[in-house]
Amino acid sequence: MTDTSTIRLRYSSADGHAEEQAFSSVAEAQRFAHHWIGPHPEIGHGYAVSGDGIGKIEAKGIILSVLFPPQAARSRPHEPPAPCPDRRRYDHRR
Repeated sequence: MTDTSTIRLRYSSADGHAEEQAFSSVAEAQRFAHHWIGPHPEIGHGYAVSGDGIGKIEAKGIILSVLFPPQAARSRPHEPPAPCPDRRRYDHRR
């Protein structure tokens, strides 16, 4: 994807696992990010960290507050996050 509107996310974990992917929509990027570190991480300067401190997301082409909107900004606050479309793609425990 060479489009200038591409969103790039990099996931890394404390055990050294890392992967980077490009997305063409906010919804796709949110599914990836929420799958790895949850919908309410700690936001740092240019990165977001999971509540347990194990995983980190770094983003290019999107503001972290768009990836992880505050609970009050959600249209349906009690709805669980959307499942990852292909969970096996992100499940490296096999």
